[in-house]
Amino acid sequence: MLRQPPLTQFCIYNRYEVFTRQLSTQCIVSTMSEYLGKSDQQPPATPRFLTAREAAAVLNLSERTIRRAIQRGDLPASKWGGVFQIDQDDVSTFRAAQGPAASDAPPSSARVHPVRDAGFNTLPTPLTSLIGREVEVASLQAMLLAEDAPRLIVLTGPGGVGKSRLAVEVATRVRAAGTVDVVFSPLATIRDPGLVPVAIARSLGIRETTGRSTVELIAAEVGDRQILLVLDNLEQVVQAGPDLGGLLAACPRLRMLATSRSRLRLSGEWTFAVTPLQVDTASERREPRTQWQSPSPAVQLFVARAQAILPDFRLSEENADVLATICRRLDGLPLAIELAAARISALSPEGLLTRLDYRL
Repeated sequence: MLRQPPLTQFCIYNRYEVFTRQLSTQCIVSTMSEYLGKSDQQPPATPRFLTAREAAAVLNLSERTIRRAIQRGDLPASKWGGVFQIDQDDVSTFRAAQGPAASDAPPSSARVHPVRDAGFNTLPTPLTSLIGREVEVASLQAMLLAEDAPRLIVLTGPGGVGKSRLAVEVATRVRAAGTVDVVFSPLATIRDPGLVPVAIARSLGIRETTGRSTVELIAAEVGDRQILLVLDNLEQVVQAGPDLGGLLAACPRLRMLATSRSRLRLSGEWTFAVTPLQVDTASERREPRTQWQSPSPAVQLFVARAQAILPDFRLSEENADVLATICRRLDGLPLAIELAAARISALSPEGLLTRLDYRL
């Protein structure tokens, strides 16, 4: 039978164990306190460090601009308790690097916050090539890239003439030049002129806030940045003209390229009439051989769209006169020509012409 140790031994052992645990706990607490005192102490409560909001007030910028500058690494900062701490020396260095615009301009006009960085440089990607508009594209591109470019250019013309397609092509080439940010704002679904500024704000990625109008938010966001704003299908909301004029007045480097069936009648507005594609009129009808070898832009468009339906379709001496007549009956309107060419799989060129004669 095993002998049990005396009760006094248990008491001595238990007291020793308790003492050891207390001593270990005190050592751990002491060590952690010393560690935390060195590594996790709060930043000095001195004016040397500024929060993002305080730095924005000093630089006369928006807090959003400061945070983006920190994210890009342009402005060094540490974070304590979820709050940015920015050294005043770094703030001074940042102000010197940004130049006068970082301190004298309105908060949202700072160059450290371009639209390109925000990813709003988007344009619709056309699914087909642009045919017969080489002169118009070159003229508008040169006009928009000039130093004394008009602030507002409105492409006018009847429905189906190709205003939107021309505007997208011109804006794409302007963007490719790399000197201007491009923002595309589609307005075809809007019927209330008061919602035009809201649509523009969404295209710029601006969130609406209470206390300021949408026009004021856009003006503050754009500031003095060089931006080309493409406003597509503006004819049903031309009453929004005063808001657009206010944006142009508040943003000295903002330019607008709009498409509309009618003018906006704003000060400084330039109207660029988009005409139908060139066709051979009845009095200018050429020999079939000439029409086949050098077709008009309207016939070129018909052939290109017909080949998308029937790859074997070709312009020939036999069908050149018929195709020229079809385009002439459609008044050279690109949309009408494309719709007619889409039926080439069901109707021959002669059949299309017969249908057009019947409807007329």
